[in-house]
Amino acid sequence: IGDGITLVQVLFSLLDDDHPAVDLGGGGGMKVSKRVNPLAGVSKWHRAMYLGQGIFMGILGPAGDVADKANSLKLKNHRQPSAQVNFADTEKICLAEMKQLKNKFKSQGISINDVFAALMTMTLRAYYQEIGDPISSGTIRLAFAINSRSVSKAESHGNQVITSQFTCDFDYKDPVELLYKIKHQTDKLKSAMYGDVIRLKITKFFLPFVPKTSALDMILDYNGVSTGIFSNVPGPQRPVKLMGQTVEDLSFYALAPIGLYFGIITYNGRVSAGIVTSSETLKDPSKLARHWGRCWKDLQKAVDIAESQGRLLSPPPPPVPWPPGA
Repeated sequence: IGDGITLVQVLFSLLDDDHPAVDLGGGGGMKVSKRVNPLAGVSKWHRAMYLGQGIFMGILGPAGDVADKANSLKLKNHRQPSAQVNFADTEKICLAEMKQLKNKFKSQGISINDVFAALMTMTLRAYYQEIGDPISSGTIRLAFAINSRSVSKAESHGNQVITSQFTCDFDYKDPVELLYKIKHQTDKLKSAMYGDVIRLKITKFFLPFVPKTSALDMILDYNGVSTGIFSNVPGPQRPVKLMGQTVEDLSFYALAPIGLYFGIITYNGRVSAGIVTSSETLKDPSKLARHWGRCWKDLQKAVDIAESQGRLLSPPPPPVPWPPGA
């Protein structure tokens, strides 16, 4: 139906009060917070290598992609996904507290989105550890959509996105190390994004020549290499009303032929996640959702300890961006 930015814009148009429209690429509107120091600490050499790696992998396309290892949240057969899904919501976390934690890393360029991603990674690892899944010491990937629309273009109803992948790396000693790992990864994703653009253009070029049944399999195969999908949607940051009633809460879900969806949303100064799982992978997603609040407390505690020990602002060096699949 639409991506997060499109749907939040629809929400704003339905509300009783006047609210600024979501920014779709032009001026004005609701802004997503950006890093104070974009790509802080990333050398020009690393940026160039990340760009080259992204282009190389974009040209390879699906041929260069290796599927995630089998795990409890990944569909066994992504070409035959279950039609039954289950929903759960996490508890709410104060956005101001998250920003306060983020600001402790201000000189290192860590963003609020890095904090969200770290908490999501910790939540998933805690669940995998609880059920004894060996992937808890490995990695999984979650696909996500990048807004590439222009306000001057109306193609595809303005819903123009590029799909990329975020790696949840569960091999970390403490949450502070994880924050820096995620910061390095998002730096790489920003630098290598052109590769995702190339992949999209190549796919669009060849797709019209592929039979419809084969095209469907190709789309399912493309999504099926990842364990799940995640999104991060900024909602209204003050109470809003719909038909005279105050909206107490917002949840954001996406239904896709995949084992897991993890949707982070902010509303009225609170952060939460809506979780959707296939009945094949997890019939009660509250077992995953309950780790969200616990992991936030663990993250806060780890940052406080690192700060008291004077190692909070001592990031490890960025990983060497080679070979291309690294």
